[in-house]
Amino acid sequence: MVGSYLEMRVTYYVEDGRFDLEGDLRSERRSEIIGDFLRTQIGKGKDESPITERDEYNIELRWFPENDGIEVSSNTGNELLRDSILFKILEELK
Repeated sequence: MVGSYLEMRVTYYVEDGRFDLEGDLRSERRSEIIGDFLRTQIGKGKDESPITERDEYNIELRWFPENDGIEVSSNTGNELLRDSILFKILEELK
């Protein structure tokens, strides 16, 4: 997607399950954006890609206000792992 966006960067620490959130996305919008993205993943099918083993994972969400689109990138190697981390964070933000 092209255009201006707001972003949220997630660092998830595997050892203790902690996470840090950074970026210019307002804190009150974070759970909404994560939830909206996770809803777009329903029914996409199973990701057979191997999980990249790490001590910490990084996920970046970019929200485009002009069309409400969301792009996501991560170093998890697998969409199921990425979405599981985001779901855990969503639950803790509520």
